[in-house]
Amino acid sequence: MNVVTQDPLHQWLMFLDEKTDFDSALFQEVCKMNPSIRKARDKFAMLSESPEFREAYEQRFKAQVDFNSQMNGARREGG
Repeated sequence: MNVVTQDPLHQWLMFLDEKTDFDSALFQEVCKMNPSIRKARDKFAMLSESPEFREAYEQRFKAQVDFNSQMNGARREGG
């Protein structure tokens, strides 16, 4: 096992490196060790597949941000 794969920071840097082959055995090992990276890889794969899916995802994300902002504003006003 590569020492780099033991450190969560290095795992995330590996995920963010555009040269990383997501199908490589080393990256697959990282995904097994770090569920957050596996989840991020899966979301990235979904977003990369379809422009329509990406747009729907972005609209949903924006709606969640807007809702959270409105709720925080209401809490501040309500005391």
